[in-house]
Formats: sequence, C-alpha cells, structure tokens
Amino acid sequence: MGKKSFRRPDGEAMRRLLGRNEDTCAGLILRLAWNMGLSLDEMHGLKWNDISFETGALRLSDRRVPLDADTVRCLQMRQGRQFHRVSEYVVISDRRRAHMHRVYISKTAQAALGTEAALKDITLKDLREDFVLRQLTLHDSAWVARISGLTLATLNSTYLPCVCPDAAAAAERKQHARVEAVELEALACTTGAPAGLAIWLAWKLGLELEELVALEWRQVDWTAGVIRLSDRQEAVDDTMRVLLRQAYDRRRPDAPPQILLSRNAQTPFDVSYLSRVVRMALIRGGMERIKLRDLKREEQRSEGGAAILAYAARTGHVNRNEAMELLHEGKTTVYRRLRRLTEQGKLVRIGAEYYPAGTVVPPEEQYDLIRAYLEREGGAYRQDLAALLRIAPQQCGWILQTMVKEGRLHREKQWYTLPEQETISS
Repeated sequence: MGKKSFRRPDGEAMRRLLGRNEDTCAGLILRLAWNMGLSLDEMHGLKWNDISFETGALRLSDRRVPLDADTVRCLQMRQGRQFHRVSEYVVISDRRRAHMHRVYISKTAQAALGTEAALKDITLKDLREDFVLRQLTLHDSAWVARISGLTLATLNSTYLPCVCPDAAAAAERKQHARVEAVELEALACTTGAPAGLAIWLAWKLGLELEELVALEWRQVDWTAGVIRLSDRQEAVDDTMRVLLRQAYDRRRPDAPPQILLSRNAQTPFDVSYLSRVVRMALIRGGMERIKLRDLKREEQRSEGGAAILAYAARTGHVNRNEAMELLHEGKTTVYRRLRRLTEQGKLVRIGAEYYPAGTVVPPEEQYDLIRAYLEREGGAYRQDLAALLRIAPQQCGWILQTMVKEGRLHREKQWYTLPEQETISS
C-alpha cells in the first residue's frame, strides 16, 4: 500500500477564517476540529461537563486533550452568551440555540470553509488529520496517540512518514524491541479496559496470565490506593485507577468477582483468551514484537534492579534474603529480579550470593583460572584460591569441594593440587 496523501488546509486562510468567527457556532466547530482534533461524532456528543478550564483539558471517553488558548477564548465567549445554560451540549446553533445534528455540524463547517477560496475543498476530516500532523511536528508519537485517540501503529505507519520520514523509518526499525513507559501508557489508555487494563497490570505488577485472570475486586483497596497480592501490595497509579474505574463501572451487578471480564458477555477470561486479546491490542498499538512476558514490571524492575545493584556495590554481594528485606517483596519476585540482573550481565551468581559484575571471577572461568594457578604454583590452600577468585573462603570451599568430587582437583587436608594424571600430562 502506498503512502497516504493528506489534503492540508492553508494555515493563513484558517487563521483569517477563525478571526472572523471568534464566537460563532461555525468558529467553535472549526476550532474543535483543527485545534483539538475532534471527530464529527465527538463534537456532536461534547458536553460542557467535559470541559475543564481549571485543568486546561477537554475530557473525552478515551482520552484527555489539552485546551489551546484560542479554543478556550471561543468557549468562554459562548459561555458569556449563556449557551451553557441553554443545553448541556457544547455545539449549539446560533439561531435556534439548540443542540445541532451531525449533518448540520458538517454543513455549517462546509459553509464557513467555503468563504475562503483556499479552503473550499477542505472537510472536517481534513482539519482533524491536519491537527494530528501538526502535533507530530511538536511531540513524539506516543504523546500524540494519547491526545488523538489514534493507535501508535497508525501514527507511525500513516502519519509520521508525511512529516518526518527519517523518524518513521526509525520507528519501523525499532519495532519496540524495548518497552517504553510513555508508549505503553498511551496504548493502555487508548485501548481501555479490559485489554488496556491487562497490559498495564502486567507492566506494573509483573503478573503472569494465570495471576491476571484470577485477580478479584476484593484485592483492590480504593481507600488505601493499593492492590493486595499474595506476597505484597502494590500502589495503584493514576493510569491504573482510571482503567480500573472503567472496568468497575462497566460490570453488571451480578458479574463474577474477577476484575478482567470480557467486554460484552461479562464473563471471566481464561488464559488463552486473555492472551489473544492482549496480543491483538499490542499489534494494533504497533508493538507486534512485544509479548506479555516482555511487559511484566519493566518500569519497577528497573527501579528495584537499581536498588539491588546499589546494595551489592556497597556491601560487595547480595543474596535473596537481603534483597527481599531491601525491597519488601516476596521470594519469587526477588528471585526473578536477581535472575534477570544475572542474565543481563550486571550480577554474577556464585552459590547463593550475587556479586557485582567485574568484581569476581565468573563461574565459567573459575576452573581455568584455578588450573593455571596450580600448574604454576604446584598447589594452594583454600584462602589462596578464594583470593584468586575474589570471593569469601566459605564460598570458595563449596566450589572446590564440587571440583574435587568431579575429579578435577585433588585435596589433601587443606592443600589443593591438580590430579596426578593431569600434572603428568602437562
């Protein structure tokens, strides 16, 4: 499929047109499309309660859009003319002072655009698309996805090439090999409950599929702002609170106790069905290479991992019990953290202890180093070899004991040598 072409309005002509329609219904419609990126249906359903001048945002069902100064000025002028008392809806005809039908919203916009020769072929859809393109020149795709309601995949594949081909190519190459918090939050908020909630719970709480489908409302403490799990409790952030509230408001009175229920049937997910739902949401969001296991607790893993690495650097090593006490987390969660840091090459595991990388000899290099040392010196005591490996004598004793059992070392009292046949062959 070829690159999409956009019909973009002339900016100077738009500013002239808006200047002539500072507080008219036509001016408001054009501003909602061009300044705020609203669709025709969103304009039609927009209510005064959706507008917050205090926070400077317009609240829609799936997103919040920052209010710009020009649109605020137009809205406040119409408030001054008491339009907000006539109807709960924002788009009201000037003459009849009544909520406008979708057809008349479109006709009013077309009539106004027709007064500028450069804009006579422009539609409300073109204005919304131009809003998205202009935002992409100022912000990253994740932020634009949050305020426009479009998916990251659509932005990166359809819109971004038109404003920044190099950035679009980079986004395509990257394919989200690493999960970015802001992009995932945009996807979760755009997708909503239950798929977006499942994604955010996996990301923040590190839950497996089995744990996600079993999660129940009784575990949510709204007052304390936490979710209580079997081995810990986790704070509910703003994004999770919104998604949880969406799911809670949607559930029927007779619904099962599980948090994640299918959108229509209101029945609990099984593991395979939830996996498919989350997978499709990730694909639509441009994260086709990301699996649920890639999401689990990435953000807090980095924070907890940093704390573990700092502790290990300060004390020389860390074990699982020390990490549990440090992070106030369960045995399984801490083990996963330590294993991940080891896989990343940031820690080296020797027995039950984990050492900062570069401070000790890795297990796969220990025997070769010991062998070279014994060939050179003839033999050594445990403390000599412990110093060689840069670990505690007790830790070294366990390693040497294993090598003796395997026949790779010979021990006489506390004196270690290479086996006789190996010494002769050397």
